[in-house]
Amino acid sequence: MKAWIEKISLQGFKSYGKDRVEIPLGQGFIGIVGPNGSGKSNIGDAISFALGIATAKTLRAKNLSYLIYNRNSDRADYAYVEVHFKNYGLFPLQEEDIVISRKVYQDGRTVFRINGAVVRERDLMDFLSKAGIYENAYNVVLQGDIVRFLKMTPVERRKLIEEIAGIEEYEEKKQKALADLGEVELKIRELRLLMDEMEVHMEKLKEELKRLRLYKELEEAKRSLEIKLNLKTAYEFKRSIDNIKVQIESKEEELKDLRQRITGYEERLKTLEEGLKKLNEDLFPFRERVGRISQSMENIDHNVQAHRKRLEDLEKEIYSTQEQIKFLEAQKELLLKDEEDLKKVIEQEEVELISLEESANLLWRSIKEKEDRLKVSLEEMEKTEEKLKELSSILEKNKKELSTLELKIKEIDIKKERVREDMERLKEEEEKLKADMAEAIMKRENYQKMLKEEEKSLKHKKEEYQKVEEKLRKIRQEREEVLKEMSMIRGRLQSLPPEDLPFEDIRGVYGRVASLVRIKDLEYLKAVETAGGGRLSYVVVENEDVAKECINRLKELRWGRLN
Repeated sequence: MKAWIEKISLQGFKSYGKDRVEIPLGQGFIGIVGPNGSGKSNIGDAISFALGIATAKTLRAKNLSYLIYNRNSDRADYAYVEVHFKNYGLFPLQEEDIVISRKVYQDGRTVFRINGAVVRERDLMDFLSKAGIYENAYNVVLQGDIVRFLKMTPVERRKLIEEIAGIEEYEEKKQKALADLGEVELKIRELRLLMDEMEVHMEKLKEELKRLRLYKELEEAKRSLEIKLNLKTAYEFKRSIDNIKVQIESKEEELKDLRQRITGYEERLKTLEEGLKKLNEDLFPFRERVGRISQSMENIDHNVQAHRKRLEDLEKEIYSTQEQIKFLEAQKELLLKDEEDLKKVIEQEEVELISLEESANLLWRSIKEKEDRLKVSLEEMEKTEEKLKELSSILEKNKKELSTLELKIKEIDIKKERVREDMERLKEEEEKLKADMAEAIMKRENYQKMLKEEEKSLKHKKEEYQKVEEKLRKIRQEREEVLKEMSMIRGRLQSLPPEDLPFEDIRGVYGRVASLVRIKDLEYLKAVETAGGGRLSYVVVENEDVAKECINRLKELRWGRLN
């Protein structure tokens, strides 16, 4: 398999003008000579530009649009480069002539083509990588690269040699595979939390194991065995493959058993979660009823306290009214006594007044008869009149007092009647309050009884809830242990060598790193896998001579690469 550049075509690229220019090359060593500034370096730049394996910086341009021809205000519309290859099995196409072209416009837009078909840059890179042409592999050594190589440190030089040898591509693939594996691990952790996606996760894990270990490594081993059918070690290789298949089948059986156990756990979890949900639904009305009962009891207690306070106020008011009635009755008795005394005085005064009036009449009748004696008794008459006036005044005053006393007695009777009515009303209200309070106390007792029953039922439900929670916890713990065991099995599968080594008969070969590592506690398996990575598949030998002998054996058998 081989290929070479037959010619390149340039138009509007750097120092090459608008006219199309073809530069023939060919097979073997080709030298391009010319004076400074004649465009020798631009030919290498054009090849790197067309194949997409160089940036604008490495092509000594600010950006891709600066690669377009621009001289004396005569600027081209685009820069265009074609690279014509003669292909004899190196490129993954049947055609003998392969043309890779690239065009960049003034706005920086660029177009890649393979045999006239537009392709993406990523597709072009994949196409070229199959022919051993990589972006950073120094397939094209540009101006200044040799000087830079001489100034490199040993580590940078080794890295550059690895890039040229194509090792970096495999390292990138390895890193990509590790990244993919990391994504799978992330998905596994996520799917542990998402029970509904467990089956999908198991199928992906199965497909991942088959794809990464069975269909890839075993197919490679199968192709290698077909090449080495006539060799003496063919039987040993086949036996090793069979052993690996048996181991994988055994691990798949373990995975199948674990998957069945997880399915059982999922069903149990689903049943328990449904029961838990039903318990929560059953507990909800109980909580509501308890809340309502508690609120009703609080309202009843509040009403009882209010009734009690009102009853106490009424009792105080009744007592005050009774005291007022007693005071009014005592005052009435005093007034009645005063009235009797006044009546007696008035009667005496009236009798005396009548007597005085009669005496006055007798005196007036005898005036004429006693005119002579008038003068003598004039003083007595004046005294009698004065006394009569005084008695009349006293009588009038007593009458007024009597009238006042009668009014007061009437007012006291009216007030007493009102007090009696208030007493009757208060007694009725007291009886009603006592009845309401008795009813409220009875309701509170009923509510307390209902509350005790509800609390008892709620306690029973909580106990059931706790039992279900404990079952759930145990099942989740068992599920975690099963998933951990699956992770260990997957780690063991990954640590299995894809095939037997073709130089186990050589003395000083100890085997792969993975087969030499002994892990006492499986919880450290993940840490060993992460730390070791791809180096777990490296082969350990005694010394450099043994390593050379192994390399020669690999070349004889066309085995491929091993580390």
